[in-house]
Amino acid sequence: MTKLGDLSNDELLARLHAHLGRGNVWLVGLLAYLGEVEARGLYAGYACSSIWDYCVRKLGMSEGEASRRIAAARVLRAFPIARTYLERGD
Repeated sequence: MTKLGDLSNDELLARLHAHLGRGNVWLVGLLAYLGEVEARGLYAGYACSSIWDYCVRKLGMSEGEASRRIAAARVLRAFPIARTYLERGD
């Protein structure tokens, strides 16, 4: 990887935007997995009472992070078109 200090301003900003785009795709994947784990009730097999409990106790998310990601995962399951918007960062 090139040292960030060696990049021109334009190159740095272009790489930042590209990195952000990959992060959006990664996040949508994470949300899809969470939604499927919740739909299957897999958290119960790990002595967790809910997907939120699983996210906090087993995945190490903060309470706020778990709440936000679960809400977003539910939106993705209910409205599949949201995946496209999230991947684009809209």
